[in-house]
Amino acid sequence: MPLMPHVDTVLVFDADQVEETGMYTIYSIEPDDNERFRRGEWDAMRRSLTPTGRLPITDVAFDEATGFHVHTHGIESFSSV
Repeated sequence: MPLMPHVDTVLVFDADQVEETGMYTIYSIEPDDNERFRRGEWDAMRRSLTPTGRLPITDVAFDEATGFHVHTHGIESFSSV
C-alpha cells in the first residue's frame, strides 16, 4: 500500500478492493500518523477514517526509482485534502 506525501497530508492508496473494482481507495492521514501506519496499525486506523476518494489503477504507475507516480489529472482531485 503506497504512501504519498501531498501538501500537508499523506495519501494512502488502499489496494484492498482493487481486484474487484479496479480502483484504489484513497485515505488522507496526518503526517504524524505516518509512523502508526508504518508500525502496521493500518487496519485499526482505516476503521476510524473516511475515504477521501477513489482513483483508477490506470492513473497510477509504479516505478523502481520513485516507488510510484500518480498521473497529475488523477491526483488533482485530492489537492484540497
